[in-house]
Amino acid sequence: MNSSWIDIIENNWNTIGFSPSAEKPQNRGAAVLIPLVQNAEGETEILFEQRALDLDVQPAEICFPGGGIEEDETPLEAAARETCEELKMKREQIRMIGEIEGVRNSGIITIHAFLGMLHEYKGTYAQNEVDHVFTVPVSWFLEHEPEVYMATLTTIPDEDFPFDLIPGGRDYPWRSTRRPIYFYRHPEGVIWGLTAFILHDFFSKLKEAVQLPEE
Repeated sequence: MNSSWIDIIENNWNTIGFSPSAEKPQNRGAAVLIPLVQNAEGETEILFEQRALDLDVQPAEICFPGGGIEEDETPLEAAARETCEELKMKREQIRMIGEIEGVRNSGIITIHAFLGMLHEYKGTYAQNEVDHVFTVPVSWFLEHEPEVYMATLTTIPDEDFPFDLIPGGRDYPWRSTRRPIYFYRHPEGVIWGLTAFILHDFFSKLKEAVQLPEE
């Protein structure tokens, strides 16, 4: 797939369900970037990181560049900064296209996800955070739906929770939440969790709103 669909996205950004993010959020949360690159044939691909194997949190998992939003920083600025740090790039090498509206909560923190094109990226990355990077053509995701499994999220209070302050005490009827967990089985590895959720959300909106051109 060539880059013409990116022009379609940018020209129809507001009607697709995306919006820019220029304000500083009240609850900072985190920001990630879906990094796009073009291969030698002009095909648009998505770049992924596999996290370093010795990290304390989610080692070896496939993800997008991103991280926590710092004080006095917008989500877009955070996504760009984290991408530059993890991929050892300069800010001017990233052309931000826009924010994916709707990706707001991972179950723990607020997430802001952006789409951006990387220019003159040379395959560099910070080895203390990233084991390696790889790319997957956009066309692959348009041709492959993820596997979907359901999970139930349940509130389990700590032992020192003040049960005496709520009706029913320890028998309080906490609500459980069911949510889908997506899995993309790709030869480079399994893409799942928040990364797969963001991908599914992005491509679902894209397919609904834009008639992509035939190759």
